Amino acid sequence: MGLRFIIFLAAIWIVLLIIRFYLGRAPKKKQHTQRGTNIDTVRCQQCGLVIPEKEAIQRDNHFFCSKEHAND
Repeated sequence: MGLRFIIFLAAIWIVLLIIRFYLGRAPKKKQHTQRGTNIDTVRCQQCGLVIPEKEAIQRDNHFFCSKEHAND
């Protein structure tokens, strides 16, 4: 009886390992951010904030995050 019990436990352990292996390979949930999009970013000359280049204000070959920083 002891040998059958050990074989039974080993079989359950192998099944659990197989399940863990396949669950680990399952695709992850998608995050809210879009991957694969390349957004050019720049750093504000005044405060160092990193912002998308499309939203930045450019003055004298420098980028700023707001009009206030560009005017200072």
